[in-house]
Amino acid sequence: MAGEITFRLANDLDIDGINAFYNSVYKKKRSRSQFIWEYNSAPAGKSLYMLAFANGEIVGTVVAIPFFVINTKNQELLTAKLEDVLVSPNHRGKNIFENMYKALLLECQNKNFDFVWGFAYLDKLYTKIGFEIPYKTSMALLTLSPFKAANYFNSISAKKNISSSLKIMGLSFYSYINYKLLVIKKRPTLQLDYENINYNNQNFNYIYTDNLFGLKLNQEFIDYRININPYSKNYQTINYHKEGVLQASIIYNITKQNVGFIIHLYFAPNLNNAVKTSFILQVIKQSDLKNTNLIRFWGFTHNQQNAQEVLVLKKCNFIFLNRGIRFVGLRLNKSIEINFSNFVLSRMASQGTD
Repeated sequence: MAGEITFRLANDLDIDGINAFYNSVYKKKRSRSQFIWEYNSAPAGKSLYMLAFANGEIVGTVVAIPFFVINTKNQELLTAKLEDVLVSPNHRGKNIFENMYKALLLECQNKNFDFVWGFAYLDKLYTKIGFEIPYKTSMALLTLSPFKAANYFNSISAKKNISSSLKIMGLSFYSYINYKLLVIKKRPTLQLDYENINYNNQNFNYIYTDNLFGLKLNQEFIDYRININPYSKNYQTINYHKEGVLQASIIYNITKQNVGFIIHLYFAPNLNNAVKTSFILQVIKQSDLKNTNLIRFWGFTHNQQNAQEVLVLKKCNFIFLNRGIRFVGLRLNKSIEINFSNFVLSRMASQGTD
């Protein structure tokens, strides 16, 4: 029937058509190899990619990427992260979003996913189909080059006017002054190392409170998300060990716009704040982060472990803005209890395509 919207899971023959749709809407150039890395190569398995069609053409997409999450005992849950949520501008207002999600969630239940989750700006559309939206990220920044930082934020700002530009410039210089105050502070010198870290193995787990859980950051995941990421090779891991025990670790990335992103932070449970702040400051001073225009961070305060990271970066004069994207989650396995506020998160939960 002409105009009827149909839905089905994608297969490998659809990849070029999906990319053509994605690239036309977002004005990007995602390649076939980038798609295969992101959606067909995750350690927990191949993604479920739902397509919406009208008259034989793709008009909507949403994908569920399988990811394991673990608790302090390394017990696993199989989850799915939502990505590529897109409806053609010419076909909006036809309930494609809702119906596409219902079709995908049914497939996720058939594959025994315990819950699905992701990040979104569309509150009402997600709550309508049963998702929880318990919290959102906050954006943190530390400016090292105020004019270049302002130009960067102006380039990504939705508001293109003089008032917005002046606010951005003021924020950039305020953050820059904070950075200069940070640099002149004297801190203890720590012996840093640059080895890659497996954040989950038989002898170590980055989650240190029993009620919390987080992405399974084992070597397979680190290889997938960091080491073979086709979008960037500018990732660096820096650590602080004491008597052979990991005390602090940071993974960061530097983009083509010369912006540093803190991807993941780890601090040992009993490490004091003075050592934590010394570690962050020393990393900035000694790494190529010192040559960036600014450093950014995703902040979360919904559980104690994430809140500690925010506290440390505030002590390092990072500015936190309440302008983040919302977390969305939906429990599929009714036999388990899930409190999404116990989800320890970092930019490891982003796709690494920036």
